[in-house]
Amino acid sequence: MVVYNPQGPTTLATGQVRNPALTPSVDGDQVPFSMARDGAMHMVSLHGQWYSAARRGNLFIASHAAAGVTIPVEDASALASTAGIVNPVTSGVNCELVAIGIVNTTVAVAVKPNIICFQKNLSTSGGPPTSVTALTSHALPLSSGVSVAKCVAHSAATFTNAAEMAPRLNFMGTLQTAVGEAIGFYKFDGMVVFGPDTGMAIVNSVTAIAGQALTFVWAEWPV
Repeated sequence: MVVYNPQGPTTLATGQVRNPALTPSVDGDQVPFSMARDGAMHMVSLHGQWYSAARRGNLFIASHAAAGVTIPVEDASALASTAGIVNPVTSGVNCELVAIGIVNTTVAVAVKPNIICFQKNLSTSGGPPTSVTALTSHALPLSSGVSVAKCVAHSAATFTNAAEMAPRLNFMGTLQTAVGEAIGFYKFDGMVVFGPDTGMAIVNSVTAIAGQALTFVWAEWPV
């Protein structure tokens, strides 16, 4: 960001302690930076966090059909995944999970927590998943987005694991249980990023659970 300083290039830019609610500015005003009493600069976001990524064609969304799928129980050797994302070895992008939403079309009678698990280095740890049924990925902005996702969200994929799928992230239970509601939309805020040659799958730690309709939102960034 370039800051114009009319006092000359050797003078530090300064601000003014002010309350924007009591001293608003109008279009065309030239005013110093607005500062809080503790010296912090007041800042306002023009758009939401992911607007620029959508505008640049880096943001995608994909969903299951309304009826949902059966999330399988975790399998340490071979997993018939029904929900997840695969980042192919040739993608050239890092996949940043933005959010996962889940709708439970059946009411469970006990807590059955869903888990995100990963298989790293697919090429050397059992091979890329087979029998992949890709979900339709939609580029954002919707209707005007033209980018094609390099990562593949799926409703079916068979992982053959040379070792246990790890790491695992315990992120949500079923949407509604006999003991109350659990989180149904999870935002990751940059905490989960996986590179090419990585698979991600949603599993259940207790048993297979039917009627799970998931929505994946992710961003793709050059490696």
